Amino acid sequence: MAYIMIEGPDGSGKTESASRLLASLKDAGYDAIAVREPGNGTLGTLVRSTLSGISAGNYNDMKSYFQDGSGTERLLDRIAGKACDVIDAQERNALTSNYAAIKGLLRSDGVLDRLLNALTTAKEIDIESLQLLFTAVRSEDMKRLSPFLAKKDTVVISDRGYPSTITYAESGGPNAEYVEFLKLINSRFPRPNLMFVLSAQPDILFKRIQVRGGRERFDSPETIRNLIESYKRNYPDAVYIDASQSREKVHEEIMGHVISLLRKLEVRPINLQKK
Repeated sequence: MAYIMIEGPDGSGKTESASRLLASLKDAGYDAIAVREPGNGTLGTLVRSTLSGISAGNYNDMKSYFQDGSGTERLLDRIAGKACDVIDAQERNALTSNYAAIKGLLRSDGVLDRLLNALTTAKEIDIESLQLLFTAVRSEDMKRLSPFLAKKDTVVISDRGYPSTITYAESGGPNAEYVEFLKLINSRFPRPNLMFVLSAQPDILFKRIQVRGGRERFDSPETIRNLIESYKRNYPDAVYIDASQSREKVHEEIMGHVISLLRKLEVRPINLQKK
C-alpha cells in the first residue's frame, strides 16, 4: 500500500493534481483511489457549510443531528479517538488511556459548548472548534478508508489530511498549547508514505481564488502566507512543489516522486500482481 497526501493552501491546485495523479496511475495499471477532505458524510457536510456559509437546510440538519444528545456523544467519540480503527494495536492502547481525559477536557473548557452553539444557531464557528470538527470528520472518513489502507498493492491519494488541521489552526491564532492538543488528537491517524505541499507566492494563489470564485472564510493573502510558513515549520520532510509552474510541470514532478515511491515499496500494477 502507498498512502500519498497532497497538501497546500487553497488555490494551489491540490484537487486537480490529485485527479491527474489518480488518472495517470490508473492508466499505468495501478489499483488507485482518491479521497478528499472533508468527506461527504454527515459531519463532512456540516464542515463544508461552516466554511461556505450556513444555509437554512444545513442549519436544520445540524439541529436534527445534535438535538437528542446522541450526535454530541458521537462527535466527542470521534474527536477523542474512540472511533478510529486504522492505527495499530500498540498506538490504540496508548491513546485509549487519554480518551477519557480528552473527552473531559472538551467538555470542561467550553470548547464543546462553543462548537455546538455555532452549529445549531447558525453563528460563525470559531477556529478552535472548527479544527475539532475537522478532526471528527477525519475519524469518520478514516473508518471508511481503512479497508483500502490494508491492501498491499493499492495506492491511496488524499486531497488534504491532518496537516491541514495543524497549519490552519496555527495560522488562525490559537495558542501553542491548543495546537499541541490538536497534534495529539490527530496523532492516531496514519501517516502518508509521501506528502506533497503545493505552494506559490500568496498573491498568486489569492488571485486564483478570486478568479474561480467561491471564497471561503480563511482565504486571504495573510492567511495563505501564514499557512505556507506553518507547513514548512511542521513538515520539513514533505516534498514542496512550486505551484506557480504549469499544470503539466507540477504533474510531471509529482509523478516522478510517486513512481519512485511505488518502486521502493514494491507496489505493483494490477496485471503484475500475483493471482
